[in-house]
Amino acid sequence: MTGGTPTHALLQARVVTALTNALGPRGCKVYGSDLMVRIPATGLTTYPDVTVVCGRFQADADTVNAATNPVVLVEVLSPSTERWDRGDKFAHYRKLESLREYVLVSQDWQWVERYVRQDDDTWTYRGAGPTGRVGLSSLGVQLVADDLDADTEVPRRAAPAGWRARASVDDPAARGLRLRPEAAARGCGLRLRPEAAARGCGPRLRPEESGRPARP
Repeated sequence: MTGGTPTHALLQARVVTALTNALGPRGCKVYGSDLMVRIPATGLTTYPDVTVVCGRFQADADTVNAATNPVVLVEVLSPSTERWDRGDKFAHYRKLESLREYVLVSQDWQWVERYVRQDDDTWTYRGAGPTGRVGLSSLGVQLVADDLDADTEVPRRAAPAGWRARASVDDPAARGLRLRPEAAARGCGLRLRPEAAARGCGPRLRPEESGRPARP
């Protein structure tokens, strides 16, 4: 994402710093949002907020500066991109055979979410609020939620009670989503139905990344 808020930029930088410091000389490199990632199976080219590549950097055959083998991808959520990051974008990411974990950091709430790929290609979900830790098993490191929050431009709010801590899902875009309070207030459920889409509950495709023309 480009042109984000100061809080978005700060959270993204702190994730890069935390992972770089935790990994040390383990043969993994942590990249910021300038690195391009391409999903050959779908043709999507995008710029995740944080990308971790372990071992040899595998470049796309047609776009030599684009990585095709991330192990971990991290997105800092914002109101304009959250549905895309949770929905269609994650569906693209799941086509990357190398991807083991997908992390979402809320810009508004003290909440970090992690999806982990299982051996049967399903994804397990876990979330952590203030004082919590998110273990990244593919890297052997942990993200401490509190470490991301010090001196942010706009203090993030504590995650509301009742947010689910873990779930096992085979399609996070449909069933493993973490509902925001405002979405719950609209009656949005975790499984997308036509009537839910009419209330604005479903994933929203970003035209600039999909290649489709934007609506006037």
